[in-house]
Amino acid sequence: MANILYITFDGLQDNLGRSQILPYLQALSKKTSHCFFILSLEKKNPEPVFKLKLQEDNLKWFYFKYWRNFFSLDKVFQVGTIFVISIYLVQRYKIEIIHARGYPPAFIGVLCKYLLRTKLLFDMRGFYPEERVDGGIWRENGLTYKLVKRMERFFLTYSDKIIVLTNRAKYNLSNAGCYPKIDLNKITVIPTCTDLQVFRVQKCFFPKLKGKVNLIYVGSLGTWYLLDEMLEYFSFFLKYYPDAHLTFLTPSNPKIILDRLSSADLTQDRISIYNASREEVPLYLCQANFSLFFIKPVYSKLASCPTKLGESLASGVPVIVNYGVGDQDELIKENQVGIVIENFSDKAYLKSISECDLFMKNKNRVSQSCRHVAENFFDLEKGCISYKKVYHSLLT
Repeated sequence: MANILYITFDGLQDNLGRSQILPYLQALSKKTSHCFFILSLEKKNPEPVFKLKLQEDNLKWFYFKYWRNFFSLDKVFQVGTIFVISIYLVQRYKIEIIHARGYPPAFIGVLCKYLLRTKLLFDMRGFYPEERVDGGIWRENGLTYKLVKRMERFFLTYSDKIIVLTNRAKYNLSNAGCYPKIDLNKITVIPTCTDLQVFRVQKCFFPKLKGKVNLIYVGSLGTWYLLDEMLEYFSFFLKYYPDAHLTFLTPSNPKIILDRLSSADLTQDRISIYNASREEVPLYLCQANFSLFFIKPVYSKLASCPTKLGESLASGVPVIVNYGVGDQDELIKENQVGIVIENFSDKAYLKSISECDLFMKNKNRVSQSCRHVAENFFDLEKGCISYKKVYHSLLT
């Protein structure tokens, strides 16, 4: 048994926290003898019911209110505050392992390791500096990027274990010249997993979609998701499936989508936009024929494993994606659970249409294959077993 401090700058109450942090910690708390302390930044004050649920799951939660100040010193102040709280928690509860989710928590983890001799698990998630450059937020030759890259070398060198989401990320870390030489045994690949009890194959009925070929997009529409290309593809799709319908389940402003319909020669009656709750997403997914999501195929996305991939396959829904994101290309092609579009051209779109025909003719078999792949690669239970092994190796 060990006391583990899990540090995240993503709020537990956010969509990401509810889907990708809490399920792991709840399962690990039940299936291991370890005691978990969580330290997070929250955008809003927690509801009493939410805090009570964490207590019932035997998770000890400490949080600090996220805020932005006028002089953009929020990150510095918050890192400093979380560091002080971390020092207190490590000493007060005799923490043995710091589980740092992302880069700012890793900075705190490195300091705790050297000051208090804790073990450090760097849950890298992605190539954060490259993500900021690819997203147009930082300049590649800028001071901020160079500083964070230098810090990244310390995180990778001095972490006791490293978690990445894809095999491509592991390969790049161990072979690219821009990183320090890292022992491959130090790196564990754990993809973005899915609760297979929540996302499953089930029969649902929405009258509006009866008799239609339904494509669905799930999630926010931010920096990485290619909305124009998805609308363009759907417009092409309609030429061959005139009764098709595109559903967006997104918390993003619907105006972002509606303002771009005319440029893709689409009318509003061809799409639906819902801000569905986390509990409603599986019900909408199971009604879809295909899950559609295009992501910028940039370098940083080699380390990405989209949450919607595992959720769609677990629901028995094949995917339509673009080339160049994480490990999904090989996984989808080898297991025939979706379509990978090589580029955004009419020729590539036309090729995908013939593949769609085959998928819909063999709907039941495809659905079973999707579920089987989800069970083999994205099962939350298996993800927890992998984390459990990493914790055990740190303690021994």
